[in-house]
Amino acid sequence: MFIMKTEYRMKKKIILLFLTFFLFSCGRERSTVKEWSLSLDNSEDSVTYILAEKFKQELEMKSQGSIHLNLFPNAVLGGDRESIESCQMGEITFVVQNTAPQVNFIPEVAIFDMFNIFPDIQIARRVLDSDFLSKIQPYYCEKRLVCLGYGDQHFRELTSNRNITSLKHLSGLKIRTMQNPNHIRYWSLLGANPTPMIWGEVYLGLQQNSIDAQENPYESIVASKVYEQQKYIIETHHILHTVSLIMNQSTYDKLSEEEKVWVKEAAKAAIVYSRKKADERIENRKEIIRNYGIEILEVNTSFKEDMNRISKEANQFIEQKIEKDLVQELYKAIEREKND
Repeated sequence: MFIMKTEYRMKKKIILLFLTFFLFSCGRERSTVKEWSLSLDNSEDSVTYILAEKFKQELEMKSQGSIHLNLFPNAVLGGDRESIESCQMGEITFVVQNTAPQVNFIPEVAIFDMFNIFPDIQIARRVLDSDFLSKIQPYYCEKRLVCLGYGDQHFRELTSNRNITSLKHLSGLKIRTMQNPNHIRYWSLLGANPTPMIWGEVYLGLQQNSIDAQENPYESIVASKVYEQQKYIIETHHILHTVSLIMNQSTYDKLSEEEKVWVKEAAKAAIVYSRKKADERIENRKEIIRNYGIEILEVNTSFKEDMNRISKEANQFIEQKIEKDLVQELYKAIEREKND
């Protein structure tokens, strides 16, 4: 682990050093331009990259070229954990990523690990755009980060070699999960056999039958082609796949008020745009999967009720690790949006 971490650091420093040298060699006319970096571990063909690219375009346009943003996809500067650490230290200016890896740094972000709390995607988005962001922002600031907002890749869904239509069909199911204690506990409570595994090993794991199932948003299911090793997709919608845009706080604090406005407005525009693209792409992703012969199943009422019941138990465990006021603010925000 230490060797891998050191290799990431060296690789990142070499890339950033080369970038700095290249920009310096471009001449003094660029000396007043702020050169910023953005890291993500997704490929160019992803909603996450679409968000990052739109943010770059908006930021450079609003600043009239006084800010230049360099994008580093495909984990070039390190994986999720390394990117957060580098952003905290100011080595990377921005990171775009799912919130799940942030739990190890910011325990309160586990609030986004709570299961089956959003009735639909539109309510979820309105909650994330509400003043709830201001409630969770201080926890990012404590870790030298600023959260500029949340996009999404819709909900995470279950893929499996079993035809799962009830809770009993989950019994003993070997499902790959992220290395996240909240996710592991949830699937255990459902009766499955959660198996933490790095994402790069999942396709082979399914192919070799060391796991039976996995869960991810449609974007990831298609991008990784894991559907090729599965027979069914069960639309459990069990958790929202949030995509956060975070920034180094020290860099943000040094900006002029006008520059802060540029950053915030660019982030908002990028999030809105990425959501639109996510909506447009999801039907295409489903079509790709169906054309391969995979059956997409909706969750019946009885199964959904069972999942909701167990989700409440799993969520109580998560709530114990989060400040009570923050949890209450989230539930209040959801109720407000449901009643609008």
